[in-house]
Amino acid sequence: MYPDVIVTMSTAESALVTVLHRTPALVEHLGLHGVRLDEARGNAVMHTPNRPVQERACVLVAALRIAGFGVAAPACFTPSPEQTERARQAAMVHALNVSRAALNAWDKVSDNLCGEDGRPLDDDAYWPRRAELDRVVWEQFASVFLVHGAVMLEQGRRAAAGMTGQDSREAAHYLGVLAAALEEGRQVRADGERALAALLDTEGQTRDEAAYADAVAERDAEGWHAASTWINHGDLLAYLAYLGTRTATPAPSPAMHLPRTPQPGAARTM
Repeated sequence: MYPDVIVTMSTAESALVTVLHRTPALVEHLGLHGVRLDEARGNAVMHTPNRPVQERACVLVAALRIAGFGVAAPACFTPSPEQTERARQAAMVHALNVSRAALNAWDKVSDNLCGEDGRPLDDDAYWPRRAELDRVVWEQFASVFLVHGAVMLEQGRRAAAGMTGQDSREAAHYLGVLAAALEEGRQVRADGERALAALLDTEGQTRDEAAYADAVAERDAEGWHAASTWINHGDLLAYLAYLGTRTATPAPSPAMHLPRTPQPGAARTM
């Protein structure tokens, strides 16, 4: 029998469930082959005696690690570099999809919430919905791009180094744009952490719940510019990062079709 894989909870317990639910087919497949994911207080234990599911178990371990969980995995469940990169790519695609779904939902209602001059008709109706968009997008941006962006940018640069002509110029340009968004996002995160820390008492409790909520919303809103750049060009980053992991000198890519920058209603400057 293979040893257990111990998944320690380095984030909120519900976050593990979220990660597992992103890949229900994989979890179901593992269950059919004797794997049991037993959520318990502070950890989850994965049991499997079955060699045929070893690779899939490795994929799950890689996904959990990429998602920020500490996973104590024995050698037989250690993901390969390729499995780790696939998990990183999957996390990026999932985060982009969640962010774009939130943006699409906002686009469907934002025009009706604004007048012809683009200003909100009803602040009570407009700003809570806009704040929800900011919250969802910042959450995805911070948990994925701010964590994995540097690695993927380096992989992208490796791919771009093997390109020529217009492909090389476009790749270099957009990697630069994304690198700037990464630095901007890091600054927003640092500023937000300082602002939130100032609202905590010596025991780490919030002194003013309303002020703390406002500070969180302000951070999320400040992060929109950097996050929207990532939403706009994240697919290209994922593509270039993939090429960069395949070969040290990738062949020139086909023509790149780049999405346009989203315009989510009125800017949040009022």
